[in-house]
Order: sequence, then C-alpha cells, then structure tokens
Amino acid sequence: MDEEFSLIEPSSDRTERLDAIEKLVVLWDPSIYHLPVLRGHYFHTVDEVISLSTCGFPDHLQARAERILEVTISRLEDKFGRLMMRNHFLTETDLLSVSYQSISDHNSHRTNTVTSYQYNQRSHNTSTHSRTNSGSTHSRTNSGSTPPTSSDTNTHSSGIVSFSSNSAGHPDEYRSPQESHFGSIVDASEIFIGDISDMKAIAHRMIHANHGPRLARAFLTACSEIVINDFSLMGFQELTKEEAQTLPWDALSREMKNWVRATKVTFQVILPRKRWLCDEIFGTEMNGAVFDEAAKSSVMRLIKFAKAASHRMGSAKIIFHLLSMYETLIDELTGTERLFADMANEFLNEVEGTIHDIGKAVLGILPVWLDDLAENHLSRTEKIQEGIHPFTKYAIAYISLLVVNHRHSLNILLHDEVVTVTGNGAVLQGQSKMTPLGHTVLALLSNLNSVLENKSEKMEPGKQEIFLINNLHYVLNLVKDSVLKLQLSIDWFQELHERIDMLLSRYLKLCWDNVLTFLINKNLRQRKGMMLFVSTYKAVLRQKLKKFNSAFEATCSSQSSWKVPNPELRQEIRRAISEMVVPVYKLFLAENHLDPEMYTPKSLEDTIFGLFEGS
Repeated sequence: MDEEFSLIEPSSDRTERLDAIEKLVVLWDPSIYHLPVLRGHYFHTVDEVISLSTCGFPDHLQARAERILEVTISRLEDKFGRLMMRNHFLTETDLLSVSYQSISDHNSHRTNTVTSYQYNQRSHNTSTHSRTNSGSTHSRTNSGSTPPTSSDTNTHSSGIVSFSSNSAGHPDEYRSPQESHFGSIVDASEIFIGDISDMKAIAHRMIHANHGPRLARAFLTACSEIVINDFSLMGFQELTKEEAQTLPWDALSREMKNWVRATKVTFQVILPRKRWLCDEIFGTEMNGAVFDEAAKSSVMRLIKFAKAASHRMGSAKIIFHLLSMYETLIDELTGTERLFADMANEFLNEVEGTIHDIGKAVLGILPVWLDDLAENHLSRTEKIQEGIHPFTKYAIAYISLLVVNHRHSLNILLHDEVVTVTGNGAVLQGQSKMTPLGHTVLALLSNLNSVLENKSEKMEPGKQEIFLINNLHYVLNLVKDSVLKLQLSIDWFQELHERIDMLLSRYLKLCWDNVLTFLINKNLRQRKGMMLFVSTYKAVLRQKLKKFNSAFEATCSSQSSWKVPNPELRQEIRRAISEMVVPVYKLFLAENHLDPEMYTPKSLEDTIFGLFEGS
C-alpha cells in the first residue's frame, strides 16, 4: 500500500498530524473508493479531521484545519450525491408492477377510498393541530427497517437489497439512464448494502461536523435530479397553466394519462423509498424535515400540472382524464397517509385543494358535457337517416363509461349538487330514491332525447317518428341491459315505454289515416239510398278502392327505404299498421261485395310486413 494511504499514526506534533491528513485528503483517488480497506481508512481520516478541527488550534493552524475540513466535507457531499444517483432510478419492473396494480385494484377499493377521503376532508379542520404536533407512525428503526415495496425485499448473496423480485446485478454493471434504453436499466432500483452503509457513514460524519444542512442539500439535489429523470422515463412533462390552455387536445390527453401513471409511481414507489432512505440515513432528528422537502420536490411538480389541467375547458372528453386524476390523488394520498404524518399542513392543504379544484372542474363540465359531445360529433355527420343515429350509440357508450369507471367518485362529487332534468319537463315520482349520479344520468339521457328531437325536426312527418322510435328503443334496451339500469328508477322505463307508444300512435295517424279515408266515408253511406242506379254506386266504390290502392302503394313505396334495425321493434310496428289497415280493408270489401283489384287481404298484409327492411 502506498505510504500516503496508510493509517495516520497519532503524533504529538499537531502540524505533522495536519500535514499527514491534508496529504491523504488531497491525494485521495475516488476511483479506488470501492476497496473496503481504503474506504475504511478514509472514513478514519475524516474522523481525525473533525476531531482536530474542534481541538482549539492556534489561529494559523485552526484556519488550516477548517480548510481541510471544508475540502473533506465537500468530497463527502459529492460522494453522497453520487451514491444517491447510482441507486434510485426507476426500472421497468417498478412501472409494470404499479400499472398492474392500478388495473387490478381500480374498482375494488374505489368506494372505501373515496368515502374515506370525504370523511377525512370533513374532519380535516379538527385534526390539523394533531397532525402538526404528532410524530410519524412510520417505523424509524435504523437497523431493522426495510424498503417498503409492493413485493418482498430480497437480499442477494452479493450484498444487494433489491426492490424487485427478479433484479440482479453488480455495481460495475450500472449504466446511467442517458446510456440505457427504457427496458435496459436492470440495476437502477437496487440498493447496495455497502452503499447504504457508506451513505449512513457519510451522514453521521457530516452531521457530527455540524454540516447537516449541506447533507440535506445533497440529498434533496439528488432527489430533484432523480425525479426529473423518473418523470421523463414515464413520459410525463411539466406544464404551465398557459401551456395547458394551448396544447392540442390529443397531446394534453396523452400528458394527463402520463400524469396518472407518474402520480401512482410517485406515491407507491418513489416516496416510500425516500421515506425509508431518510429513516435509514438521517435518524429521528432530521428525517422528517428532509423527507418533507424531498416529497415536495416530487409532488408539487404533479400538483402544478393538475392545477393547470383542471382549468382547461372546451372538450367533453377531458372529463374522463380529470376524474382519473381526481381518483388517483385521493387513492394515493389516502393509501400513503403514514408517509405524510409529519408533513406541514400547507403542503397537504395544497394537495387537497388540488383535489377540490379537479372536482370543481368535473362539476363544471357535466351540465354541458353531452351538448359538447353532440356539437363535436354531429358536426361531422353529413346526412340524418331514420335508423339509429351514430350519436345515440356514441352518447350511451360515453355515459356508460362514466358510470362504470367513476360512479363512486361522481356520487361523492354530486352529493350536494342540484340536477335539473331537461327535455319534456316530466317529473318522475321515483327520483327521490335515486343516487346523485342517478339524477345526473337521468339528466344526460333527457338531454340526449332533446338532441334527438332537434335532429328529427329536419325530417318529414312519419319519418321523424320512426327515427325517434328507433333511437329511444335502442336507448331503452341498452340501458335495461347495462349498469345504467341500477342508476334509474322504474318510472323512467315506464315513461320511455309510454313515449315510444305515443310516437307510434302519431306515426300511424300521420302516415295511414289518410290512406284509410278512402275506405271509411260516412257521406258515401248516406248517399247510397239516393243513387238511382246500383252501377253508379258500384263505380263510386271501385273508384274509392282504386284511390286506396294508389295511396297504399305510394305510402309503402315512400317508406320502402326506411329501416328499423331491431327485429322485434320492426315486427311491432308492422303489426300495428296491419291491425289498423287490414281489418278495415276486409270490412270494406265484404260490406260492399267487392272483389279486390290489386291486393287481397293476405297480399296487403304481406306488403305491410315487408316494410322497414331498408334498401
């Protein structure tokens, strides 16, 4: 071993001791730091420096001792930062484990989480004092704690504490994120026992030398760089309020999805590791304050984005992303309460205020949500047909998605909201039994009915009714067989049935009453006895029959391209026409002893039952 790296022997001459220490500090080669013996010698030297700097040297020697101590502390600070950077980048395994958990647990705990958050929020004002003065419930045993993760922590024979069950590696194999692709960072989340030991040794000496603030600064600086890298790895980038207002919708949608992922990873992986590391390194005196700042460096970046996004208006689709953000913040804040037991009230108030802002944005969008969807969708529709309008399918799909994925959160958000049901103005008796979300679903469906009514006004009479029957029947069947059924009262179903029956009656009156007028004529019966010749009367009857045949044929021809997609509904409408027309036709022929000229009763019925197939 070179002489300059040997242990420094005690000397009665303070100048000689300073000379030896300074030589070791100045000539120290960081590249051989990984050798345990030399690393131990260096820490022994650091202890010497700290001890000598407090011995009360003469002024000229004291200044020199303090200068050597400053160089030593600077090197320790730099080494501490590099150890941090080496051990705490995310891996693909981290991201996949969080993604899998978020999918599998998405709805399983939604009710308890959101309800718990609502309760905690109401009691927040009475508990802030205790939060400020109480200690963290998180374990702070320096020697026995393990890093909290979703999987068991493994210790490899090589002395590696791993956050993932399938990770392996060696310090020499480490590659920085700049040198690696997303899936190549194998060792990034592994904590090497030697590194943790060294970080604790460095922290102990810096705190003992009254340089705790510099240690905290090194830790926080590394944390800040790490979180920037981690967010970049997840595709998340920060946005200002101005940028969020001008970013194209597709791009903003992508950023909001990345935000949800980044938030889950931050709360489930990044913050627990920081909490564990603070407990391991800083001890009970500093760990709470240092973790507070470290957590803020991550969370406030997320909060800034969420606030900016919550002020972006103008697209109905954003409501799904806002609800995902709302639920993610509640889920993660509620699920990691113990991490934040020591956090300052203003920080937690900031997070809760952001949750409130996002919820407020959702409530602001809901009243005009379907109108906005209609405006964006219908503007792309060129021609209105009498079948099921694409927007009907589109709107029901979106409403169903809203209920399936976000019903618990919406019930909480809508609890104190007054929902006005628009459309035909009917007030249903069963509304008082509905949930807040049920009232909103009712309002949205009524709004859909209004949109359909407006679109039908451009159609000819009769076709307008078939269009509404088709679409309302589609809505009725789809709601009946979906989760939306649970949100609505039985009165809504009854009212919609009555509405469809009324439209069918109106269709029959508009399209078939005029056809039957040629077969039902009271004036003709009164004039029968006044006619001098039977042949004249028969000629009038035959003329009536011809006019009926012509009107019937014209009506069928005009409706030959009309389509009723649902087979049962199609048969129901045909049956209603047949029951209205065929008996009157039979009676007319029988009473007047006429032979059919164009249609027998059977062929008339067959023609009717050939309608609404579309062309």
